[in-house]
Amino acid sequence: MVRNVLRQSEHIEAALDLGSVAYGNSEPTSDFDVLVICTDEYFENGKAAEVLAHLSERAHYQHIPLAWIFTPLSIAQFSMKHPWEYSFMKSMEWSGNKNGIIKGDPIRLMGMRDDDTLLYAREYTRRKMSKFRNTIPELLFLSDERRYTILGDVYSFPIHVARKVLQCAGYTFPCGDGKDAVYKEYRERFKRSKSVELFNTLMALREEYVSALSQIMGEVNTLIEREYRRVSQLNTDILLLAHAFGDASLDLLTEIDKSKTAR
Repeated sequence: MVRNVLRQSEHIEAALDLGSVAYGNSEPTSDFDVLVICTDEYFENGKAAEVLAHLSERAHYQHIPLAWIFTPLSIAQFSMKHPWEYSFMKSMEWSGNKNGIIKGDPIRLMGMRDDDTLLYAREYTRRKMSKFRNTIPELLFLSDERRYTILGDVYSFPIHVARKVLQCAGYTFPCGDGKDAVYKEYRERFKRSKSVELFNTLMALREEYVSALSQIMGEVNTLIEREYRRVSQLNTDILLLAHAFGDASLDLLTEIDKSKTAR
């Protein structure tokens, strides 16, 4: 549905599927991340946004976690204006190679940033840690939809950080930077690090959540519902766990930086 509408719309210049959907290994918790580039005219007059809003509404009622990365052409082409770091650009290339291109040539239209991977890894980790901290005092007042979104952030956080840490350490992902490749290489390369212990705990909780979510989408009974409620709770403990993993990851990035400087 999304691909067809974007291809046919005159208001969309280029579009690209990203991440696990493009790689063909998406899970029930996976967001459908789609990069959309439009001309400045259609961005400013709201025509492109109308197309995406229509798709978002349809996706919402079908319980599809659709997430847009939406930008006008002038921002996309100027690397100092757009927020996407080098690792994101490399992921775009992987998605394009895996038939993720929906329309146009989004990779050619994007201005490539310098490879300041360490800086971006730290910025990303700190930003997410701040989000988890700030959520704790708001827990009692969050809507169910907001809780679900933040829980998704918590469970995607370890893989995203681990991928960035590996890139900072010089790993080039010869077979792609999908979840399984990151999971295996990170655990092996940094197995003596405190961050890996926290990573393993978060990933084990994530697997429980993915399993329960898969079951709740099928045949439902009391036991399945009870298990889903148990593993889908957003609470202080899991936010603190994700925060501790981020803190340990920042320490690991500092070690990587020092080892590079010493060479």
